[in-house]
Amino acid sequence: MRIIILGDTHSLDPALHETLLARLRRDGHRVYRRDFGCDPSGPVVAEGIHLAILDCTDLSAGRAASLCYSLRQDAAAMLLLIGVFEGSGVRAQLLEAGGRLLPE
Repeated sequence: MRIIILGDTHSLDPALHETLLARLRRDGHRVYRRDFGCDPSGPVVAEGIHLAILDCTDLSAGRAASLCYSLRQDAAAMLLLIGVFEGSGVRAQLLEAGGRLLPE
């Protein structure tokens, strides 16, 4: 499986980030990492990504939803959003945009 991690997970918890990457790679997955500075749909489409993990910790709900809409239009990857999602309206907006939320 090809997996991309989008966002700044490394600076939030470097040990967890490195452990996650090592474990996924050991299990045979191809894992990529990108910051939000670039258009994420480019690498997702180019690499044929199956799972996109978006660290939404530092993103507004609108920016996270925009990324989800963009990725859903350009790729068939499953989107897993990680962060704190305040209120049912924000959760609904992100789910409608195609994301799956952690924690729920």
